Amino acid sequence: MKFRLFSLFVLLFISSVHSFAQKETEIGLVGILEEYPDGGFRFQGGLVIDQKITKRSGFEISLITRSDKVFGNVEYNFSDGRKEYASFTLKEHYLNIPVLYKFHSKIVNIAVGPSMDVFMGWNQISGSPGLVVEEYDTSDRVIFGVMGKISKNFDLGKNLVLEPEIRLNPLNDTRTFIGLGVSLKYRVKKQD
Repeated sequence: MKFRLFSLFVLLFISSVHSFAQKETEIGLVGILEEYPDGGFRFQGGLVIDQKITKRSGFEISLITRSDKVFGNVEYNFSDGRKEYASFTLKEHYLNIPVLYKFHSKIVNIAVGPSMDVFMGWNQISGSPGLVVEEYDTSDRVIFGVMGKISKNFDLGKNLVLEPEIRLNPLNDTRTFIGLGVSLKYRVKKQD
């Protein structure tokens, strides 16, 4: 239910914001190198829409893929009292959807707003010999949090923008992501 309400909000926002826009829309790709709670770094990628409403204010919405490793063990109990353990590793797939208010300036851009990770599925990436995980579910189907980031625009031409960024995305007490990213966006000016 939360996901449906949030999705409806995002769709209404995207469809209505262009009519109020005074300036421009930038559409592009984003790549992010994030440090994960388990200590590893992973590359994430996705789409970004940056909508300016005034000279300094706007909104940014992204759809970013994110994956997370999950480690587990299975205990086998035999009738003779013996126990054996088998381990496995799964990869959970999420779609990260931040909806950010963005303040634009000549020095840096600052963006902050709600963010959510939506569970999209999983796959097994390793396991003890003969162990195949056939079913898996997570209680965290949708995880809400906040995101903040600082970025800087560099014009690469009349309609091309490069925007490096530093981001922080705390989702809950065990899932906080810190990362460096870069967006390559195409600028679409509003037709009067």
